Amino acid sequence: MAFLAVKRIGSADLSCVNVNVVREKARSMPSAPDIDPQYWHQRAEEARHLAARMTDETAKQTMLMVAEDCDSFAVAAIMRYFEKLFGD
Repeated sequence: MAFLAVKRIGSADLSCVNVNVVREKARSMPSAPDIDPQYWHQRAEEARHLAARMTDETAKQTMLMVAEDCDSFAVAAIMRYFEKLFGD
């Protein structure tokens, strides 16, 4: 049986899952922002990049909070994905 180790993201503890089950169920899952953690990680990186270029401290802190929110959305997307994958 093949297993895939999934890295820990935030407080999500996704230690390992059966690769064959994931592949089979993933084929039927559409890619959308609400279930695509990569989408949210990219938005977080964009927000951090913008924050790094800002000179106004308030704007910079606001953009960093946006990045943290995007990371939270990524974790939520992972959780929704696994709930749909194994929740049936």
